[in-house]
Amino acid sequence: MRLEEIGDLHFEASAYSSALEYYQRILDGPALDGLDLDHALTLQRKTVDAALNLGDLVLAHDLLQNAQSQVQAAVGLPDSARRLLAAPLLGREAGLQVQRGAYADALLNCKRAFAVLAVTDNHTEVANLQVTMGVCHHRLGRLDKAEEFYTDALATFRRIGDDLGMAILYNNLALLQKNACRWHRALDYQRRSLDLAAAHGATHLMARLHLNEGIILRKSERHGEARASFEKCLRLATSLGDLDRRTKACLALGQLDLLEGRLLRAEELVLEGQHLAEQAGYPREAAIADEYMGDIQARRGEWERALYNYELGLAKARGIAKSTDLEGELLRRIAEARAGRQQWREAAASAEAALEVCLACGELFEVGFCHLVLGQAWTRLGDIEHGASHFKTATRTFHKQQLPLQAARAVLVHLREGAGVAPHEELVALRRSLGEAVECDAVRGDEHLYGRLLQGFAEILLLLGEHDEALIALGELDRALSAFDAPDLAGQAAALRVRLERALVGEQPFLDPQRLAIRGEGERVEAVQTALRGLLEAALVRTGAREGFAALTPLADYPVSEQVVTSRGVPATTARKLTTWFADKLYAGSPTPRLISKPEPGTAVAKLLAGLPCATDINLFVPIALPDKLYGLLYLSGCPGNPGASAFRPALEFLSTASGFLAMNVAELERDRPAASALAVPERESALSGIITGHPDMLRLLDVVRKVAASDLLVLLQGETGTGKGLFARAIHDLSGRAGRKYLAINCAAIPETLLESELFGHVRGSFTGAYGDKKGLLAEAAGGTVFLDEIGKLPLGMQGKLLLFLDSMTIRPVGANVDQVIDVRVICATKSDLKGQVARGEFLEDLYYRLLDFPLAVPPLRERREDIGLLVPHFIARYAAARGIEPPGYTAAFIDALMSHAWPGNVRELVKAINRAIVLAHGEPMLRPEHLPAEIVPANGETAAPRTPSTLREVLGAVEAREIARVLASTGGNKAAASRLLGISYPNLLKKIRLYDPDAD
Repeated sequence: MRLEEIGDLHFEASAYSSALEYYQRILDGPALDGLDLDHALTLQRKTVDAALNLGDLVLAHDLLQNAQSQVQAAVGLPDSARRLLAAPLLGREAGLQVQRGAYADALLNCKRAFAVLAVTDNHTEVANLQVTMGVCHHRLGRLDKAEEFYTDALATFRRIGDDLGMAILYNNLALLQKNACRWHRALDYQRRSLDLAAAHGATHLMARLHLNEGIILRKSERHGEARASFEKCLRLATSLGDLDRRTKACLALGQLDLLEGRLLRAEELVLEGQHLAEQAGYPREAAIADEYMGDIQARRGEWERALYNYELGLAKARGIAKSTDLEGELLRRIAEARAGRQQWREAAASAEAALEVCLACGELFEVGFCHLVLGQAWTRLGDIEHGASHFKTATRTFHKQQLPLQAARAVLVHLREGAGVAPHEELVALRRSLGEAVECDAVRGDEHLYGRLLQGFAEILLLLGEHDEALIALGELDRALSAFDAPDLAGQAAALRVRLERALVGEQPFLDPQRLAIRGEGERVEAVQTALRGLLEAALVRTGAREGFAALTPLADYPVSEQVVTSRGVPATTARKLTTWFADKLYAGSPTPRLISKPEPGTAVAKLLAGLPCATDINLFVPIALPDKLYGLLYLSGCPGNPGASAFRPALEFLSTASGFLAMNVAELERDRPAASALAVPERESALSGIITGHPDMLRLLDVVRKVAASDLLVLLQGETGTGKGLFARAIHDLSGRAGRKYLAINCAAIPETLLESELFGHVRGSFTGAYGDKKGLLAEAAGGTVFLDEIGKLPLGMQGKLLLFLDSMTIRPVGANVDQVIDVRVICATKSDLKGQVARGEFLEDLYYRLLDFPLAVPPLRERREDIGLLVPHFIARYAAARGIEPPGYTAAFIDALMSHAWPGNVRELVKAINRAIVLAHGEPMLRPEHLPAEIVPANGETAAPRTPSTLREVLGAVEAREIARVLASTGGNKAAASRLLGISYPNLLKKIRLYDPDAD
């Protein structure tokens, strides 16, 4: 028959929809009546096979019923012949029952059909029955029995030369090996299966094989390869109209997206798979869809909804069969959901039940996860020993199953749950496990996991008091983080470094910031001297160096004399000169230690080191610095061995951390000290008095600031670095109704994303490793006040959405919490970036950009208001002189000419540094000259730009008058009434002149 032949061609080409159409045209037409019973049943069997391959179970069921009715209705047919005709149909009915999860019924039908066909030469049907029985036993967890049937069927297919049958059997054997976590053997079988199917051109079979290949790859932690296999399966299934494989591929890809953190895409795919499963009547896939939806909700912390979906899936799984792999998976997830809801006893009970089912059905992949939940539950219930035993069993199980990444994750869970309560010997065991994990090659290939392990390793070392080793681990973590973007991890690492530094304070009292919190100037000098002495002594002990010194740089804006220096074997004058040389020549803005070995004769450093006993050895320079400022220098020489060698690394890590911590203390003291300027005004007449200007644009800006301060509008300050955006932000706060309440400034560029989130919104206990208690966020701390977010353009994308949500709702949710809090706080932002350009490049959220434009203010750069330089120079000279207790110098017209001709890319901040440097280099000279300025301001040949018009007499008199007022106010300690009497002018006249020259400390 022509139609049947065309249908057969389509069937062989895996075009089952077309084959089905041709077969049904015969079955629905008059030609069927002309066929004998054998031919008609053969045609109907092929039609059923096409429907089953398409996953159309309803059609397959209807076709089977029609065929079976024909067999039963046949007249004059001997019983033996009737049984022979019915047996192949029973085999297909069993296949349909497997699809619907009715494994017991399927086995019964297979046995009845096998009893008839085993004595015939219909080897293909016999082998297919063996395959179906193997699948039933496989799904029921009887793996030995399944393997027996698969092996028999494989032998049959091999004997009759059926390559496609062999491909199916290799696929099934691969899945058996997958259950036993024998990944290499599983993939070997699967590749054989794929090769046979590809050689035969069996497109319909390739979809199934790629699906199972992907499952093996995913479970063996090869996600990239798994995705490729799942996508091949989905493409083939869609093109072939294979509803069964399409459903499974959607679910598999959804789970993979979930594992990789793409929750929205995962949810779309799982919902699509769920819809297809319910539409086609696939009970197993419907249960799996419930499981995966629960996984997505669990990842979001929605434990109640996750538990509901898991229990829904469990009911469906038990409706198919008891004690199956699917039941074990769902019971384990129910245990995890109960743990997420802090229901520890219920979690333990569910995990025990899951473990029992998994061991009974041979689903070994789940065993380690069950022990992991049991470890968490028993630890939280207070049975630390029992919990630790389960954690160790989980880790061993994952190692045995060749899952190194999962073993590493298990160690991290053990650390998170047990580190705070474990006895010392358990911490030592954890240290060993973490150390082994970070050395694993597979783990190093996963950057984020490797980083988390390093962070955990440093955490456990800190708990064990091994601070030097913890510093090394943190150093390695810093290097790892430089290679990839992980703001969450960077934030946790930053918090851990703070804890480590605080731990070092306990060991090193000189690092305690309270020791520097002294009001009196003389006491400050003594306290800083003591801190430097402690740093030097600790450094000498750690390194074995024979000589060295610790000193503050004279360029540090610190309210004590530049004589703050302590040394051993190095003259104080040499120490000061070396410190100045280091600041000028060697320091490049990085707090990294520097080594100089045997300096070249005749160089500046060689001359400075001349006469020191160990000068010819390796010289170690450790900056006392923060990323944006150098405060001092620690110098060591005569160290035994090579400070660049790995054995010296712990000492270097300690010196870097201790020096950085001391710099933080000095910086904190500098910020908190009372205003020390000679012209400080104790009762500020205006919140804008710190902004010195006479430029019309700036004066208009100040007028706008006064107006906007009275509102609660979000203000965005835009301007180049160093223009004073922070001063404007503070002024807005001080002029507002929130003045007197908290004002908190945060630099978004200096804090990683997770630390930013934790700092802004707070966190609850257990929300991440190291979160041992609840922490109130800065937004909550500043309730009623103002938060200033500087460098908002550097805010990571992941944090931008969270900030936008807060700005729209004024509610916060601490990290790990489930409840929102309403916060009343004003937000002021600042940026030097082109936010609009960042939006165009996809680096900044468009919604947040427009939300920040409530009230934008542009702060002009210094080069656009050069006339302000004449006001700023005497102010900064007076401020520096008052802080150092020296006579304020004057300055030549050429000095001002040089300043006026410079472009000032660093704006006012650069001007301050240039003036401070000039005063230091003038070294008591009465006048500042161009040669005292940095080379980038004054060309190397000493020539300046064309001089401006000579100063008028009024300008010269004004400069002298400002300097004299500064000197007298310094002598009276800022008492304006006494100063007016000494100057012989009235008090109102003095105030007028102060406002004119505005030499304010801030």
